[in-house]
Amino acid sequence: MDKTKPQPVNTVDAILNNAATKTESKTKAQVITFPAPLTEASRLKEASIQLEQTKTEVAVLQNELLQKVETFYKDALKRSFHSSIRVKGTGAEDSILITWKSAYSKVPYEYKDKLKELTGKHFDTMFEPKREITVKDTLSKEKLEELVNLIGPEKIKEFFNIELNIAPTDEFSKTRYIRLDDQTNTKLDEIVKQYRPTLKTQ
Repeated sequence: MDKTKPQPVNTVDAILNNAATKTESKTKAQVITFPAPLTEASRLKEASIQLEQTKTEVAVLQNELLQKVETFYKDALKRSFHSSIRVKGTGAEDSILITWKSAYSKVPYEYKDKLKELTGKHFDTMFEPKREITVKDTLSKEKLEELVNLIGPEKIKEFFNIELNIAPTDEFSKTRYIRLDDQTNTKLDEIVKQYRPTLKTQ
């Protein structure tokens, strides 16, 4: 048996452990300072500022473009369905493709009657109920155990996605290179994948 791969879990304790509330560590980050200033740091900060300014300008232009083509697009939909519209710019090679996806924010069930009123006979083809079942954060261990015992630890896997993981602790991050040699840490890196560090300007 390959011990590096997670094994199937079907015990009540494992299910309960998986459902336990996970809390984020509030330990303040411990910062050290690189001994010499680097031009790359200044260039990165400057580029980051320029990037944020560009993002803002792009967002404004997107909104302005959508406002100008929205009426034309809706009128076109009255004739036939098109998911996209191409908008040419003033330059010979300038072109923007705008695509709408059939995806919407959740609509509360309480609006059902209003939607029926608005869409009439088309309601049943335009809308359908969607059910999502999640476990409440306030569900106690006793109630969850009651549910597991009622359905059965094997049967419950048909209704819930159950996964059990091993989570590195703060102690691992702080002491792994102190307590373990290079060879051991290299092997750990093959199993424990640390997130890419974020680079933030200040």
